[in-house]
Amino acid sequence: KMPTDTIAVKQEFDFKHILLVDDNPTFLAILTEIVTDLGYQCTSANNGLEAKKCLQADNFDLVITDIMMPDITGIELIRYLRDKFPDTDSIAITGMDGKFRFTDVIKAGATDYLSKPFPREELAAKLARIRRERSAHLAYRYGIDINHLINNLLRIFLSDIDLEQTFIQFISHITSLKWLGLEAKGAVFLADNSHNSLEMIAQQNMREARIESCTHVPFGRCFCGRAAQTGQLVFANRSDERYELTYDGINAQGHYCIPIKTGAGDLLGVFTL
Repeated sequence: KMPTDTIAVKQEFDFKHILLVDDNPTFLAILTEIVTDLGYQCTSANNGLEAKKCLQADNFDLVITDIMMPDITGIELIRYLRDKFPDTDSIAITGMDGKFRFTDVIKAGATDYLSKPFPREELAAKLARIRRERSAHLAYRYGIDINHLINNLLRIFLSDIDLEQTFIQFISHITSLKWLGLEAKGAVFLADNSHNSLEMIAQQNMREARIESCTHVPFGRCFCGRAAQTGQLVFANRSDERYELTYDGINAQGHYCIPIKTGAGDLLGVFTL
């Protein structure tokens, strides 16, 4: 049994970084002000070529682009997004000439479109709709991944393999969930209650120096020992003063140390990611 709140995963999507593209500097400045006032971080590009450079240099959740631009049109940029950055949404802005229709931009791969001029409220509503749809997709994907993980873990624990291999595969499957943002390494410790310590019984991709320093961990010492002593999850986004079992060449790193308990609450061990 492990704590149900060990690792909180945010299933509600929000835009972290939006790319704004328009060759009209006046309109681009207005659009930047609107998007910033709505609470989003944004970067602006004056044309399609500059937008491509931005996309290659940074991560964007959404691109809002004008259609009529020199060199690379908004339609071409949206097609580029669809091919190279399929997880990035896009909103196409069409001009007053009516040259491009809704079907044109949607067929190109845009998520939505706006016609100039448009009120701030219309853009806000479209951003809210995309966020709702992305949140629903995240929740759906999260559910599928969790069910797949549970099935894999059940298969592992029912397999006729030794305890070390069981936990190595356990670590591998846990760290395979990309939305957890974990490195593909970790360790499992069993509790030796007679000596008030943890003993490492399995690890994956850990440095030899760390394996040596963490083979036996007293209760209450370092991150894993604190998790064993308190029976609570211990988290650090970087190594701090609690990281007592150090070694030469250690890198700053974050930790999740999660106690493993029986249904009655007795400590069995700790696993760290």
